[in-house]
Amino acid sequence: MILSFDLMMLGIFTLIYIIVTLLVALKIIAKYFEIKENIFLYAGTAYLGAAIPWMGVALNFISVVFFDTIPSMELHFLVHGAILPFTLWLWIITNLKLSNVKPTKQKIIIAISFVIAIIFQIIYINIIFTDTTILGTLINEIQVDYAPFSELYLLIMAIIMISLGFRLGFHSLKSNIKRVRLKGKLIVYSFILATFTFALEIFVPIITMIILARILVAFTAILFYGGFILPKWMEKLFLKEGE
Repeated sequence: MILSFDLMMLGIFTLIYIIVTLLVALKIIAKYFEIKENIFLYAGTAYLGAAIPWMGVALNFISVVFFDTIPSMELHFLVHGAILPFTLWLWIITNLKLSNVKPTKQKIIIAISFVIAIIFQIIYINIIFTDTTILGTLINEIQVDYAPFSELYLLIMAIIMISLGFRLGFHSLKSNIKRVRLKGKLIVYSFILATFTFALEIFVPIITMIILARILVAFTAILFYGGFILPKWMEKLFLKEGE
């Protein structure tokens, strides 16, 4: 099974984005083992959710290139979005822990959002094993034409994740500490770019534009890494000595 040049490029850049996102997520998770602060475990695991909507395409690409077969649609959709509500729930926890929300209110929001996430997950998985055409149909070796249910599902998840990202970034911008404000800026820039690439894929569904979006979206992971960890080299790059 030979892929066209466009599909080959799409698959390669999708894999690059997923690898970059996984590396960033693992870097953040590693910080938890270094300083034993739960927030890094929540944030790192939650950020894996940023790559999940593209993992179905990556799975198809790897399967076609290395095994000359297209995975079942059930497997595609399981990889594509089955655990997305859980990662989003962890992103909600991350947001709450880094804001000024009272602990009692945090517990209520966490509990309610957990129940909603479980409901979404059960509905999605049930559809997978009932009728995958409700979620979408294969249009070529690696791409899927997502049905309205899938589009709505992903749109809701994206809006919540991006909104919380902006909320976290703007909260950091209010700090009197320049280092914290820089982290806030990087997070805001990360989600501005994420919004742009998301819109590009939806409103300009031309394969060359989708490839461009996959290239650009990899930079969102780097910006997010800077906003959450802010390594010394990035701090030196954006902050003057003594600031």
